[in-house]
Order: sequence, then C-alpha cells, then structure tokens
Amino acid sequence: MSPRSLSLRAAALAVATLAHLAPFGIQSADAAPGARFTLHVSPKFPLTDAAAARIERGMTTEQVRGLIGEPWNTVRFDNTRTTAWDYEYHDGWGYDAVFSVIFDDAGVVVGKISVRHDA
Repeated sequence: MSPRSLSLRAAALAVATLAHLAPFGIQSADAAPGARFTLHVSPKFPLTDAAAARIERGMTTEQVRGLIGEPWNTVRFDNTRTTAWDYEYHDGWGYDAVFSVIFDDAGVVVGKISVRHDA
C-alpha cells in the first residue's frame, strides 16, 4: 500500500472518529435500522451534476466506479437488500449536496437521488 493510500485511510479514520461514527462496516446508531456504513476518500473524481446524470438504472458497480470513482460513504440497508454509495459534492447551484447511487445485491443500479444539505 502506498504512503498516500495509508494517509488517506488515516484521514478517513480520523473523520469517522471525530464525527462519532461507529467503526467501519459496523451498524451505526445514527443510521436506519439494519444499516451499516463504510467511509472512503476519493479525491480523484470531483462529482458534477453532469456526471451524476450519466448514472442510469441497470449499470454495474464497476461502471459507476469508472464514471464517478469510489464513494465517500456506503450504507447497507438489509431490509431492502440494497446498498447506497454516497458522494458529497457541490451541485450546479453551488449548494453542498449528497448524491446517492442505490445498488441491489447483484451490484446493479436500482435508483439514485441527490439531496442538498441544509440550504
């Protein structure tokens, strides 16, 4: 593992600790019941509205990763058997937002949503 990867992992761990999140992959008290999350750092792919618009139902995890990179956060929803990949970005109007791509257990996109932080 490169020194950059190690420092990014250390930064992600520090963010998780400071935000009072549960350890990676373990159920969070703040998440929906049955949800688990994983924190990632992906500085190579700054998300834009245009890139988010290219994500379509039926795409695979690899296709999404190729278009917009690794998610900042993942949340597993056992009740619906889906996993959301979350990306923080500035939308076309300059607002801080979270774009989520929802995958089924086969790793295929079944939905997407963008939600602005408190404006």
